[in-house]
Amino acid sequence: MERERKEIIIRMPNWIGDCIMAIPALKALSKQYSLTLAGKPWLAELFRGQTFFNRIIPFRSFLSKLPSAEVGILFTNSFSSAFNFFISGVKKRIGYSTDLRKPLLTDPLKPPGKIHQVLQYNRLAEYLIGKFNEDISLKIEEVQKDIDFIIIPGASKQAKRWRERRFRLLGEKLREKGFTVLYVGAKFEEELIKRAAGNIPFSTPQLGELPQLLARAKVVIGNDTGPIHLAAAVKTKVLVIFGPTDPSLTAPWGQENSIIYKKPECGPCHKSRCSSSKHICMNSIKVEEVFERAVNILKRKPQHR
Repeated sequence: MERERKEIIIRMPNWIGDCIMAIPALKALSKQYSLTLAGKPWLAELFRGQTFFNRIIPFRSFLSKLPSAEVGILFTNSFSSAFNFFISGVKKRIGYSTDLRKPLLTDPLKPPGKIHQVLQYNRLAEYLIGKFNEDISLKIEEVQKDIDFIIIPGASKQAKRWRERRFRLLGEKLREKGFTVLYVGAKFEEELIKRAAGNIPFSTPQLGELPQLLARAKVVIGNDTGPIHLAAAVKTKVLVIFGPTDPSLTAPWGQENSIIYKKPECGPCHKSRCSSSKHICMNSIKVEEVFERAVNILKRKPQHR
């Protein structure tokens, strides 16, 4: 008879891409613990149908009381998230000693420095169970890959966005060569998506519909943004245009070579808006080179961890 697994509560990251990059650590922990995930209200939609956790609790404020648990791990680095675990009565509080929160942690870990985000989460899991995992995949129903390219022109920060006009020219060039193209973004980005798509079809699916849609693509092209990581998690090939962020930290796991990045002297700056009107990191990337890389990626065999 299988022994009942103890419950562990995990404070999940606040961004879609980071939640995807936490999947390997969650899968490792789920082998020994029953996982309760505390995260943004959309987390349940993102992880719909997955089996590596027991339940999800919507988290809205650092004053929101969480269930008391014997063990908790913070995948966030803020003081407020550690304070929340403290006032909620989580007994064993594991996290990195960032943001002056060391006194609130029972098990403060030294920040690991500049390593990939997947490895940062995995180190927290490894501290507790002595093991880690590299499988970032999400389980979804099998679909037919009937779209050559999905293009995602949006991003949470303006500095991370390649120019809408260039995304439009890219789509037009792909269509001229006979490829099928669909632009995709969130509903709140609809005007941006329309401008980037021009006369090419676009879609603004709900988050819960996005994994199935991205799985239909042969290649997904976009900025460094959450849906790109989601595409990689459903084993779709990607091409990511990097600008102010560091691909060594956040490139899609298992597809780290599928990026275009031209590091300027001022980068990576991680700024929301470029302090220079030139926006060198993004504007130095031309339509023709993205087109050529995209077509080459389409032709090559997929390689996933």
